[in-house]
Amino acid sequence: MSFDREEIYRAAKALKNDRGFEELIRRLVDNYINEWRSSALEDLSTREKAFLKILVLDELRSELDALASEPDVSARNHRTKLN
Repeated sequence: MSFDREEIYRAAKALKNDRGFEELIRRLVDNYINEWRSSALEDLSTREKAFLKILVLDELRSELDALASEPDVSARNHRTKLN
């Protein structure tokens, strides 16, 4: 694993555990839910955009989780191959 990759993994792990970042994501989700709730029933464009924004944040969290745990998974897989 190169130094750059290790640095990226550490940064991902730190960001994943950062309470400020988690609060930011929570606030964004709340804002998007409020956008959806306050939109008119026939305003499909606004409702769909709010929904898609929430999906993007979910995907961001998933990718961050995967990146932060990648070294652990690689190490586990390496140990499994050795046994």
